[in-house]
Amino acid sequence: MKSAYNTKQHSALMDYIEHNSHRTFSVRDITDSICDAHNIGKSTVYRLVSRLVDEGILQRMNGDDGKSVVYRYTSDKHKCNSHFHLKCKVCGKFEHLDCDIFSDVRSHIKSHHGFDIDTKKTVIYGLCSQCNSRG
Repeated sequence: MKSAYNTKQHSALMDYIEHNSHRTFSVRDITDSICDAHNIGKSTVYRLVSRLVDEGILQRMNGDDGKSVVYRYTSDKHKCNSHFHLKCKVCGKFEHLDCDIFSDVRSHIKSHHGFDIDTKKTVIYGLCSQCNSRG
């Protein structure tokens, strides 16, 4: 999905997002990374992030503390509405979980418990293989 806005600022933001597609990030993460290097104001970043959320390119989520806001890239290739996600509690790595077994889990929960899981917002927290082997 391509945004209709193609400015220098938009390009810098999209570069950041695409290079960080493996994790969630805050607006502060973005501004700390690109504002000085690309001469972009913080208000411009907030405005562009808001547009990207409206366009479905970014998904807005609650941060790990339940109070902050983080974002993740929802590219067309991942079809994020149809699968679960994994997030490492240590390094923040974010993975798409395209396993058939979770389709079965979702079906079971719906048919046996009458509950339809919103996979777009379902994140399973744990340790990635790298963090797990460290500790």
